[in-house]
Amino acid sequence: MRYIDKAKCHAPASYVAELKAAKLDEASILGGEHAGLTGDELFEKVKQLPSYKAMKRQLLDDQGYVCCYCNRSITGTGDITEHVEPKSANRHLVGEYKNLLVACEGGQQIPPTVVGRNQKARRRLYPLHCDQKKGDKAIPISPLSPKWEWEIHFNTLNGEVYGNPLVMDTVGKLNLNHPVLKKEREVEIASLCYDGSGNVLSNEQLDKVFTKMLTRDANGHYHNLYYVIASAALSLIR
Repeated sequence: MRYIDKAKCHAPASYVAELKAAKLDEASILGGEHAGLTGDELFEKVKQLPSYKAMKRQLLDDQGYVCCYCNRSITGTGDITEHVEPKSANRHLVGEYKNLLVACEGGQQIPPTVVGRNQKARRRLYPLHCDQKKGDKAIPISPLSPKWEWEIHFNTLNGEVYGNPLVMDTVGKLNLNHPVLKKEREVEIASLCYDGSGNVLSNEQLDKVFTKMLTRDANGHYHNLYYVIASAALSLIR
């Protein structure tokens, strides 16, 4: 996951105004408004605000249209509004832009290629990941923390995520070594950081890959798994 600097990201003014008018902003909730509602119930109210969809689009634009956790491209179908600090323990942050990101659908839709005797068996073969795996738990390492940005590493041969114990705790809570995610990372790294014969690209070529991955396209989108590939390219430079 890559650091998302919320100090440089701003919610639409209409959303901020509507959140405050509905007394769903942090100050109002801490001041006692909606005292009988849970975090989930408060967020249901947030989602009814007219500018909620515009706020979601701004979140996606901030992130370059990739998942805040696995870094896969988000098409806008099935994506999740993620609360970095869980709703249950942080009711006051349910609508605050500084605590909101967008995650992918997290494996809710099991591909038809996954064959099992029943839904439960198919789910065992295709477990959840990202927000859907995390649920309402806190994670040690967040996309909002800059100090961890380059501490999460990727095996360039098999796509596995590795790092220190805090990294691995986070990886486990998000299931980032989900077999499908690993395979997708392996394929993307191989196609962009190695040549057709399986040899590592030259340092000059890897540097170009690194730069390209950190550059958005004309629509403001990052390449699928851009941070993964950038990190892999950086690690392969000799």
